[in-house]
Amino acid sequence: MGRLYRIFFWAAALVTSVAVLLASAPVFAEAPQNVRVGVYDSYPKIYRDETGSVKGFWADITNAIAKKENWKVTYVYGTFDQGLDRLKNGQIDLMVDVGVSPERQQIFDFNNENVLSGWATIYTRQGLHVNSFLDLGGKKIAVMKSDIHYTGPNGLKATLDSFGVNATIIETDSYNDVFKMLDSGQADAGVVNGLYGSINESKYNVERSSILFDPIQLRYALPKNAAKNQYLINTIDANLIAMKQDQQSIYYQSLDANFGKYNQQVVNRVPTWFYIAILSILGLLLVTATTVLAMREYQKKLKREIQNRIGQIKDNEEKYSAVVNQAQDAIAIIQNEKIIYANKAINLLGYPEKEVIGKKITELLAPEENKKVVGMYRSRIAGNATPAVYESKLTKRDGTKIDVEISSGVINYSGEPAVLVMVRDISRRKTLEADIKLQNTILSAELEVSINGVLIVDTTGNIILYNQRFVDIWQVPKEALDTESDRVVLNSVIHLTKDPQEFLKKIDDLYKHRSQTDRSEIQLVDGRIIDRYTSPLYIDKKLYMGRVWFFQDITEQKTNAEKMAQMERAKQEFVSIAAHQLRSPITSILTATRVLKDFEAENLTTTQHQFMEMVIKETGKMHELVDFLLKITRAEAGTMTLAPSEVKLKSLTSDLIREMGSTYKRKSIKIAITQEPSKQPPVIVDKVALTQVITNLLSNAIEYSPEGSKILVSIVLNQDFVEYSVKDEGMGISPDDRDKIFNKFYRSDSAREMSANGTGLGLPLAKSIVETWGGKIWVDSELGKGSTFHFTIPITSLAPPIVELDNEPGK
Repeated sequence: MGRLYRIFFWAAALVTSVAVLLASAPVFAEAPQNVRVGVYDSYPKIYRDETGSVKGFWADITNAIAKKENWKVTYVYGTFDQGLDRLKNGQIDLMVDVGVSPERQQIFDFNNENVLSGWATIYTRQGLHVNSFLDLGGKKIAVMKSDIHYTGPNGLKATLDSFGVNATIIETDSYNDVFKMLDSGQADAGVVNGLYGSINESKYNVERSSILFDPIQLRYALPKNAAKNQYLINTIDANLIAMKQDQQSIYYQSLDANFGKYNQQVVNRVPTWFYIAILSILGLLLVTATTVLAMREYQKKLKREIQNRIGQIKDNEEKYSAVVNQAQDAIAIIQNEKIIYANKAINLLGYPEKEVIGKKITELLAPEENKKVVGMYRSRIAGNATPAVYESKLTKRDGTKIDVEISSGVINYSGEPAVLVMVRDISRRKTLEADIKLQNTILSAELEVSINGVLIVDTTGNIILYNQRFVDIWQVPKEALDTESDRVVLNSVIHLTKDPQEFLKKIDDLYKHRSQTDRSEIQLVDGRIIDRYTSPLYIDKKLYMGRVWFFQDITEQKTNAEKMAQMERAKQEFVSIAAHQLRSPITSILTATRVLKDFEAENLTTTQHQFMEMVIKETGKMHELVDFLLKITRAEAGTMTLAPSEVKLKSLTSDLIREMGSTYKRKSIKIAITQEPSKQPPVIVDKVALTQVITNLLSNAIEYSPEGSKILVSIVLNQDFVEYSVKDEGMGISPDDRDKIFNKFYRSDSAREMSANGTGLGLPLAKSIVETWGGKIWVDSELGKGSTFHFTIPITSLAPPIVELDNEPGK
């Protein structure tokens, strides 16, 4: 036998050696110059240290292979979930520390040689003791997304389902986050890799349970069927086999360095075939002993189960008794028309439970209810069909009456039939029902005087409520309304619409998408225009109850609006024509006056000089007024032409302030510019139009600011737009004037008192320009504390690129 064993041993060793040699043989493939390896944080298996370098057992093994094979390794860091996504998309060549499962083998390729072994451990917050999966019912359990111990065939999800346990799952990005949630009490239990838990549990205020499950093998994962896979798999397996054969290799050095006393838990140092052979022999020897022990254990187990069942029955009796005594409803057992049991809640009648025992039910009923209730009791005892739930009235100890709801059923008590009743005080509900009835009456009255037609439909398409205005607008036949079906009513009025198909499609789409609101206009064949608004009905923003529809005949409004639009267009056309016609003679007058003043300066008297200056000044104002009118008319008519280009806001603002230097320095005003962030990309906008807006706001700020004050220009970059603000310390604007200052020709009384200059067209022009490029303009102001004018310039945001970590082997 010893000789046979030696032959078997040396033969196995020879086969293993040949396999190692074959696996170690050079592979005739071109080695890749760069290998992208996905990593995440799972200390001490793989992690990043304080400097950002990738460390841990997997890094040691990968770097050793890379150095031997002359690879350049690029580590791509992220969460475990991100790593798997990158592997699927071919953004990386390898992913370390991936558990093998049949599902994952359908998605990824794996190397053949096992690297580490793993298992799952249940941890809990301090003070919570969990001994089995059944104890997890109703608990909040933290897990790592995409973790095999969560999603795998033997993972937490499948295990809980097999036990029929319901729990709340909280997904996190790492095992570290799982421990953090347990430590903070945000989760009751958590699933982590057993090795990770053993090494890191002392850092957190957590408890390790006795539940271990889901043993797995941890290997390198590769993109499915990638071109490099065969080379990488052969190379990795050959190196791993060689490392495991050498007790002094980096494989065992890293195990000791990273796992210490736990290294025996993560790798089998003895070949797997040897364990299988030993276990097979021992299995044959222990079959008989196991059978005997199993029989004895079964007897013990049966005895324990009997004792447990007795204990459960006692526990259930105590629980049921506790439930009954803690119930909010009064519970009583009636036999032979007398009360033989009552719980504490019977004190709703003013009696302690012991005092009602033995009383006849007629002593507690309101006199007018005796005949009905006693008759129902006798009929139920006789086995006849009677209502299981009904309303009645009881008399309290002090003689007052209360409304109650009674639920009853026949039971067998001490060998005789009895009736178990539950009594609920519904006095408050009755009061509320009366209030609701009154509110419904008021609501119905309000609906009838509403100018809108109203229709309310429940979740099944039944009509809950409508008013007469709805019937009049749609001319709904009475027989359609009597069906209380919204579909029948719809079919009876659809012929009134110009586009029935679109009308139906929109309604069906709104019923399908419950959360949507909608406002639209419906054209009718008789020329009417109906404004329709609809919104879902929710209770507490969660429970969908149906949909409400509002309808209003806006034919006259639309007609009037069109007339007003025509009048506005005519007015704009008149202003435009008048401005054009005035521009030429005003320009001529201004030019001629300046020429006359310059050439005849020596021949003019002082009075004539003054008249000339007055003509030039007033003609200039008229020229500015006509120019403003033309610009606003173009903007309002949509004919303003914008030529977008790159504009640096801070640079443009500085140039404009420099040009206005003489104006604001004369009043000793200081102007400052702030920009957040300090470096901003250019905006794409019409520079001439933007210059007009900024000039108007700065000119107004200087004009209405007191001497020695400050003006602050602020440029803030938001996600979708730039907000440009001009803040002054002037007199401020009253709330009444704030709503009007963007109207043409409007100037407040305080503005006129402070400055005679101004046409009342600068802010309207700025508003028209800003809205033309899709922005907004507004003002914040308080009397005596200054004003801040804001406007926005839309921009386009670009997403930042992905940052990868690049670690060279051996560094």
